Amino acid sequence: MQLLSQFPIIPLLIAFILVTALGIWLSIRGIRHCCKLHAVRGGSQCCSGALLCALGLAAMAVLINIGSYGRLTHEQPVAQFYFSKLAPQRYLASVSFIDENRVQEFEIRGDEWQLDAKVLKWHGYANLLGLDALYKLHRLSGRYQNLQQARTTPASAYELHSEPGLDLWSYVKRYPSWLPLVDAYYGSAVYLPMSDQAQYTVYMTQSGLIARPVTTPVNQLKRW
Repeated sequence: MQLLSQFPIIPLLIAFILVTALGIWLSIRGIRHCCKLHAVRGGSQCCSGALLCALGLAAMAVLINIGSYGRLTHEQPVAQFYFSKLAPQRYLASVSFIDENRVQEFEIRGDEWQLDAKVLKWHGYANLLGLDALYKLHRLSGRYQNLQQARTTPASAYELHSEPGLDLWSYVKRYPSWLPLVDAYYGSAVYLPMSDQAQYTVYMTQSGLIARPVTTPVNQLKRW
């Protein structure tokens, strides 16, 4: 993912590093005062220092995690798919991740492919500040059209991105009242049939993922 330009991540990281450094300094002073038997003064400085360290480290972890998301300002292409049939209900998917300038291959079993995304959407005062929704492609998997086969046959599933830092999406999902300025939800998953030489472009929109077939021959597709 490209670094988010609407978020001043680097200046904020520097600010929280300074907050953490201040917390460490206060903690060291508090320990020294405790060693000199100044228990009240030392204890208060240790507590203040520990609180600043915790807040600074937690904030840095959140910023690092946010930095792994991409901006969502309008409908935009996020991935291109090309499928090659290997065997019945078995395909090789070549996926171009547009924001990351990379191509990766996945072996998918089933009749259809499915792509899921995580979305963080700001509202309230955060929305007034002009913060854009954020997205991250989360999982690529296979689907079987036959329900009985879907129940009995192991499905192919791949995690597309790890969660560096503190996983803000999971915390917002689990404790929505703690972070009232942001909603966490899965973008509407997109799934379409697989076939030999089938091509699709996937777009992220404010309402979720959509996919459109590509008619351009694969050798004319742009590779990122």
